[in-house]
Amino acid sequence: MNEAEKFWSDFEATTGEKVLVRSIGIWHEEGNPRGLWGIAILTDKAFRFKYLPSQNLLLGMFRGPSGKGPERAEVDITAPLETISSLREEKRGFFGRIFGDPFRRIELAWQEREGEVKAESFSIDPSGGLLDKLRRAISDRAEGNQ
Repeated sequence: MNEAEKFWSDFEATTGEKVLVRSIGIWHEEGNPRGLWGIAILTDKAFRFKYLPSQNLLLGMFRGPSGKGPERAEVDITAPLETISSLREEKRGFFGRIFGDPFRRIELAWQEREGEVKAESFSIDPSGGLLDKLRRAISDRAEGNQ
């Protein structure tokens, strides 16, 4: 088993969820105009966004002259499918597609504990089909076809 297979096997064992599809994505956290690149994951139970800090060549290219970049903790955002209340997708015009984010932005809202609504903004590479499957999962849940 290679490293990637082990990572996904461990992920499924740890979360108890089956990965349906994964894609590269950006989390547009408040106060960070560039966003944070990571992995968008759709499982049988949740939408997840995961950022894992690592030391690699690509990261090294973006460090300052001291060789040290900003340290960032691991990020793990989880929106259980059963609590997702909305998925809004940005409509982009011609200039937005040319000069905007590399992928269309979405806003996902879900219920957290005690009725608190949480909303986060992401951009997800559409080529892997994650957004289509997420839309379908939300639609199926709304229609009661779980």
